[in-house]
Amino acid sequence: QRRIAEEEAAAAAAQAEAEAQAALAQVKSEAAQAEAGLAAEAEAEAAASRGAAEKLSKAAAKGSDAKSKALESARKEEKKAADKAAKLRAELLAGEEALAAATADTATAEVEARVAADEATAQAAALQARDAKLQTAAALAADKAAAAAAAEAEATEKRLFFFFPG
Repeated sequence: QRRIAEEEAAAAAAQAEAEAQAALAQVKSEAAQAEAGLAAEAEAEAAASRGAAEKLSKAAAKGSDAKSKALESARKEEKKAADKAAKLRAELLAGEEALAAATADTATAEVEARVAADEATAQAAALQARDAKLQTAAALAADKAAAAAAAEAEATEKRLFFFFPG
């Protein structure tokens, strides 16, 4: 009986060990599957992260490119505006210089006109003075001629009276 009990105990121990081995194998298998699943998930997440990082990198590159283009465009526009402002300043300066020259020319012309008018007035006054002198001289000459004619007439009369008295 004892031997039967030992054999049964040995058989039960063998069966328990076999079940334990089977359970351990199943646990290992499930652990391996879980680990494989976790590894696959981790790889998928890593791939997704890499994809997202690449997208972000591409977006950042596009953004940087767009920023560069916008800055370049802004620089070009700023240069155009500066060139236009410089051109307008130059035109304004040229206009101011032309106005100053025209003002100076006008002032010179006014002075020259005044000088010419003064000269003409002086010449007219000189001509009037000369005309007055000529008129005076002509009047004196006429008076002298009349006096000479009167003296001649008186001398003739005296001669006639001398030769033909009474």
